[in-house]
Amino acid sequence: MYASVCMPCFFSLDVPIRDAFTLLTDIGYKMCEFWRIGDNMVREIASAATDAGVSISGICTDDFRMNESSHTANWLETLKKTIDKAHALGAKNLITQVGQDTGEARQKQKDAILSALHGAAEILKSSDIRLLLEPLNTIYDHKGYYLDSANEAAEIARSMASKNIGIVLDFYHQQASGGDLINTFLTTKDVIFHVHAAANPGRHELWLGEVNYERIFSEMRNAGYTGNVGLEYIPILPVRESLSECRRYCSLL
Repeated sequence: MYASVCMPCFFSLDVPIRDAFTLLTDIGYKMCEFWRIGDNMVREIASAATDAGVSISGICTDDFRMNESSHTANWLETLKKTIDKAHALGAKNLITQVGQDTGEARQKQKDAILSALHGAAEILKSSDIRLLLEPLNTIYDHKGYYLDSANEAAEIARSMASKNIGIVLDFYHQQASGGDLINTFLTTKDVIFHVHAAANPGRHELWLGEVNYERIFSEMRNAGYTGNVGLEYIPILPVRESLSECRRYCSLL
């Protein structure tokens, strides 16, 4: 398993991207990921990553409103533009949220998500880029979000029967939503393309919370997981110290 450093968690916008990549490679990291990337930043980030020898594992889609049928066409058009960014960056994963609960019947919102995913699967079918649904906790961080269950996200992804549609399992959000982390991973791993990790509570360094990530990562290896582990936490320690210690703690490449 490889660690993927979530850049916006560790570096503010006033840090030159080449300096940020240099710090990563100095520590020994070879992979990173981003949230949304503005059109004007794609070329600079792609160039800096290539020069530093850093791979970009994934980015977020530019539009998260999947659960509104009236918005499906717009979401798909925006997805195509995000795919173009992913190609330019060499990123293989596109992480998408599904939107805030609109108040309509839940099945109607789910049908809209399924319709959007059918369109996405068609767009991606000849591509090696994958779309990942992200369930989030609705207790602390994302009140009113539609999809807070990893099991429901997995069910939706499986229904697509597409090699390009899966989920990201965020252990921080799952711990807040209901815990049972290892069993949740094992029962959904068939559609897990990526995972995120952060301490709970606090969303800080992995060793500071109630979650035993050493045990979790061991179980993931034993289960044959070969995807990446996204370090999506807010550091308390200085960035270099935090990422250096995290690499030792996690035993990740």
